Amino acid sequence: MGTFRNIIVIRKEGQEEFWSNLKLLCKNHPEFSYEYIKSKKFPFEYKGWYFRKEVVNGVAREMDG
Repeated sequence: MGTFRNIIVIRKEGQEEFWSNLKLLCKNHPEFSYEYIKSKKFPFEYKGWYFRKEVVNGVAREMDG
């Protein structure tokens, strides 16, 4: 079993959710289209939600500031 490096974070009106994969996110949010979201470049806004990816599992990234 592989490990993931990114987690999907969605945010709307102060509510934030964290998802390990896009299919699971869309299964739990039937108002979202999996086919539409998978074609988008992160970060983006969709149906009032802000979508971004965050790096996890010890993968380094540059930080601003």
